[in-house]
Amino acid sequence: MSTEYPNLTQVWPSDQLQNDYEVEIIAVHGLSANPKTTWLSDGENRINWLSHEDMLPAKVPRARTWTFNFESNWLNKGPVQHIHYLGVQLIEFIHQKLRHDRPIIFVAHSFGGLVVAEALVSCVCTPRTSDILKLTTGTIFLGTPFHGSNGISAARIMVGVYDALGIPCSSTLLDNLKPGSPVLESLTKDFRRTVEDNEIDVVCFYEQVKQQVVKKKGLTRVYTTLLVPESSACLIPTGSRNYVMPNASRNYPLNAMHTKLNEFSNPNLGNYELVSGQILEVVMNTPRLMKRRRPALFHYPHEQSSRFTGREEILEKLIQAVKFGTGVQSRVGLHGLGGMGKTSIVTQYVHSNKEEFAKGRISTYFIFAGDAEKFSKSYLELAHFAGIPIVDDGSDKNQQITNWLQDPDCGRWIMIIDNADDSGTFNKDANLSQYIPRCDHGAVIITSRLRQVCTDLTGENSSDSLILVDRMTHKECHALLDKYSKFRAINKGYCREELIKELDYLPLALDKAAAFMNVQEITILQYLDLWQDPELRLELLDSDETGDAQDEAQQRATITWVISFNQIKIKDPNAANILAFMSFVNRQDIPAYILPRSSRSEVRFRKSLGTLKDYSMITESHGMFSLHALIQVATRSWLNRMGSAEAVMIEVLRSMVERFPKPLPDDWRLCWVVLPHARTALWHTEKLFPLDWNQPDICANEKRPMSWRDGNKYQQAKFLEGSLICKMSDFADTQGHFEESRMLRERGYYAALSSCGRWARITLDLLYGLGISYRETGYDLDESIRFHLELREYYEYECGKDTKLYISNLHQLAKTYTKKGMMKDADALMFEIFERSQKVLEPHDLDRIQIAKDWTLIKCKNGTKEEKIEGLKTLSEIVPQFDADEVLVKKSSGPLFVTLLWDMETLSEEIHKLEDDPKGLEGYNNGMLEGWKLIVMYCNEIYGSSHPKTLDAILAMVPVYEKTGDLKKAHKECAKVIEIRTRNLGESHPATQRSLEVLRKLGPRPLEWWEAGSQSLGQMLRLLNKLP
Repeated sequence: MSTEYPNLTQVWPSDQLQNDYEVEIIAVHGLSANPKTTWLSDGENRINWLSHEDMLPAKVPRARTWTFNFESNWLNKGPVQHIHYLGVQLIEFIHQKLRHDRPIIFVAHSFGGLVVAEALVSCVCTPRTSDILKLTTGTIFLGTPFHGSNGISAARIMVGVYDALGIPCSSTLLDNLKPGSPVLESLTKDFRRTVEDNEIDVVCFYEQVKQQVVKKKGLTRVYTTLLVPESSACLIPTGSRNYVMPNASRNYPLNAMHTKLNEFSNPNLGNYELVSGQILEVVMNTPRLMKRRRPALFHYPHEQSSRFTGREEILEKLIQAVKFGTGVQSRVGLHGLGGMGKTSIVTQYVHSNKEEFAKGRISTYFIFAGDAEKFSKSYLELAHFAGIPIVDDGSDKNQQITNWLQDPDCGRWIMIIDNADDSGTFNKDANLSQYIPRCDHGAVIITSRLRQVCTDLTGENSSDSLILVDRMTHKECHALLDKYSKFRAINKGYCREELIKELDYLPLALDKAAAFMNVQEITILQYLDLWQDPELRLELLDSDETGDAQDEAQQRATITWVISFNQIKIKDPNAANILAFMSFVNRQDIPAYILPRSSRSEVRFRKSLGTLKDYSMITESHGMFSLHALIQVATRSWLNRMGSAEAVMIEVLRSMVERFPKPLPDDWRLCWVVLPHARTALWHTEKLFPLDWNQPDICANEKRPMSWRDGNKYQQAKFLEGSLICKMSDFADTQGHFEESRMLRERGYYAALSSCGRWARITLDLLYGLGISYRETGYDLDESIRFHLELREYYEYECGKDTKLYISNLHQLAKTYTKKGMMKDADALMFEIFERSQKVLEPHDLDRIQIAKDWTLIKCKNGTKEEKIEGLKTLSEIVPQFDADEVLVKKSSGPLFVTLLWDMETLSEEIHKLEDDPKGLEGYNNGMLEGWKLIVMYCNEIYGSSHPKTLDAILAMVPVYEKTGDLKKAHKECAKVIEIRTRNLGESHPATQRSLEVLRKLGPRPLEWWEAGSQSLGQMLRLLNKLP
């Protein structure tokens, strides 16, 4: 073997020192080839087409050409060689002799192609020479047997002949060239993957002329065949369905036999034109390919947070949504309230996939899109970082950057457009959406508080393209808090549920709270004490204890919210009014019914709600709206700074007064919907307008009628407060919540008294109601009497005795007399009331009917049997005045109708007790039972199953069940009442105790009567034992 092999030899140009070339071409010969003559043509004027000035140097003038020479003889003392070692040698010579900044193109004949394939595959796992693989842009294969050669059998025959003659030969390389060789198939598979991963341009040529080979030993028989047919010479056979690469190889036939594929005598030959043309095409494509294959860039300003936790579902959605090469660009929009962690999620996504992006040469570009100016600034920073050429010729620089990114040769990329919170930036104002590149080799991820911006920029409205970033899950909140070691240590054993609930599962708020407690070394309870002060809440939210070096607007949630508030106010003033209104009512389940409208247009109102939903300020579920607790705090703070809080509070009170329904049974459901918001409004009223007895122009002894528009802000607010309390307390009465109505009326009375004066209508109405509340709760009967006497004097003087106001007040006074045991006063007063009601009130007036009923009962109370029978007859005559359908459907007269039936049953029972003859007792009890069942049925329909009136009716029916012999039913109904009252009122409530007393009187309950789901036996016995 000659010592000059192996070697890498420069064949063009002849001047070894010339070094101004753009590409390196390396030619590798095949087996049984003389390295000095393998590239020469036949004939007298043997031409080396690699170095002849009229051939390849003329075709590709800016290329330097090399040949890799190795001992390829396998006969007559040929060396023992392996493909792998030859590939390693080739790479080593390239590493030593070539510059590491020029693209490389390989031209290989036959077996030489396998050497090239092995060389490039070996670079994958060899960092020292990996740059050679990155520089390789194309390979030209001339009859390379990727799947084996048909000439191997003839070669093996020659080896056998030489062995018989005693001449040593090496068959190692021949064995690897057998069709189906495991070594060859493995190499081909690895090379395919290398070509795909590195986007190497592959061109395969195959022969069309058969060649003579020896058929059997003795060398006497020959036959012709294609040594390397198309199926073997093509890395990816034409039309292959089993393997597809993004940069699939190109396959071409040559009109030549295998041994002549690498020989060309002049530049006009068709075969040469084909081969040199493909070499030229690869050279021309090299700059684009090198641009496309440059290392991935990572242009992202935010560091990965060590405290990030959870959000796996959203991260997985991002991974699934970002795709390349599908023909359609992937665009994903993350939208949600400021502070929900949209940017943090994207930061986690890009950092956790950074290595994968680098392997796939996917660059990451960050654009801050807070406004048009910041967008353009970020775009120019991207251009500088990525080396994008900008021509300063007056043309649009943003468009130049967009054009560059849309070029497929710039490679794949992901663009993060962060804080795209101003819709005007991307549509009618700046129209920057035109600069977001559209191409399938790039993906775009948008973060915005506006769903509409995400919809506009993604062009989609599906869950795959639009991802709502909402509150963290319960588990994620705990995991976030556990990231703080000190916090975990000093709060061990404390329940965190209250903290998570107070901060409403908001990631940024929880992170700041944990950081604050961690640094200050305070407990959750201490932090929650600070949190109770609304002003301190904002300071706690804006505290900077986390240590994260992120943009201030990202760290201070209140800043982002205030920006949103101002944008909403400019874009849609009515939406801003709605948000301001919501900040003073209960934050959950807000009905559209109570919200302010700037006009009667329902369409405009719905658009305003859409604006708030678009900014992620509110959410809608089943027609009800909710907003984040911290948004409420920030909105109120914003209103206070603007000096608008008091005006908004007055508007809220006015709306509550107008929208709170009358406490009629058919409107009770709506009352329950509005009630939480009315209660919250009252709470904020007390904070903004505390009781002030020093208001000017208020004289407690003067009547001062006014509407809510009169007076200063304090007087307006207190007038509306009193008006709202009137409605709320009336509703509380209908639900049997007399203690609540008493406290409400006391507050309302003093509010009205301090702002409107003693004799204002609103003050008098509250005083009237307060007298009722004092009587019903037994709080102070003397004060109740005093209130009604005071009102009687006023109404008599101002209105006269023959008025409904005067009569109604006397009626309530008579009821209080009765409850206090002043029966003579009550009876005398009721007679006057009855006489006046018959004269003044209409026959179907409910107050007149109520008075008639009460007067009849008073006459019967201590009367004889005949008088009671006459009273029952009178009550029976009242019943036809009620329409049963109206009672059940409209329910306006329902409560009075139920009371009438109740009184009739009670009176009937009293009459029966006076009967001398107990005959017919069973029939009477059954009739009585049916009567009470009817009452319970009406109570259920009118009041509901848990209303005190319904429960009292069931309890009244219990002794009747006992009398009819159905003791089991009596126990069951009584237990049901006790269960409800224990759950709603507690064990010690008087109503619960009265129910337990009824159960005790029934006697013991057999164990077999207890049923699953009812009050447990042990608990019931425990309650009974508490009775005196």
